[in-house]
Amino acid sequence: MSMGRGEPVAPIASRLMTALLFGFHPGYIPTIAVVSLVLLGIAAVACFTPAHRASRIDAVVALRQE
Repeated sequence: MSMGRGEPVAPIASRLMTALLFGFHPGYIPTIAVVSLVLLGIAAVACFTPAHRASRIDAVVALRQE
């Protein structure tokens, strides 16, 4: 079984989170869920803005300018 890229960093991140967040435990599911949802929301907004802007341009016009 190969090791993923995040596996070597996970213990370090766990200790960092324990130091930064008072009362954080690495197995505390609600904290992990909230952080995951916040990051997902930020990523969705970051992707939506350029996609919305690009959707307003006619594809034929954009390809002709290339």
